[in-house]
Amino acid sequence: MHSHIDLTVCPRVTYFFGVPGAGKSFCAEALSNATGVHWYEADSDLPDEIREAVANKMPFTEEQRDRLYAHIGGRILELLNVHSRIIVSQATFKQRHRNALSAMISGLHFIWVNAPKELIATRLRTRGGPLDADYGLAIAKMFEPPDDSTSKLFNDGSTEQVLDRLIDLFTMEQGSPS
Repeated sequence: MHSHIDLTVCPRVTYFFGVPGAGKSFCAEALSNATGVHWYEADSDLPDEIREAVANKMPFTEEQRDRLYAHIGGRILELLNVHSRIIVSQATFKQRHRNALSAMISGLHFIWVNAPKELIATRLRTRGGPLDADYGLAIAKMFEPPDDSTSKLFNDGSTEQVLDRLIDLFTMEQGSPS
């Protein structure tokens, strides 16, 4: 098992995004545990209006999303004043919000976490919380997949597999042999 990952291969800000149940938080936590890098689970900062939308199984408005990502971007910048590197996990459904965060934060590296649809549904059914499987799968239809230049992480396995894939991804993107 990886107890430590060489930080020289890790981006300044590693941002895991994807549909509910893909395993963004799982991947972020695994990387944080292996590196000691601070993990910011951006869902912990969801405003009341978005928490209410989730509780009522309603989609978010564009205005709600705009406010959310302005806040998340500001929070990331605050955390970078304290930590040299951070790991972030948040769904971030829309490409325009990913673009806005990239423009606001230097050294931000997005990783799209994905998994088989059946596994995503199983994860949503078994994890509990306000975001159930039906709602999670319904809002996943609003997700805008990134273009081919975005890093992708297929999360169908264990912590060990995720870390191995991340090491390969970071090393490959640095242009080093893997």
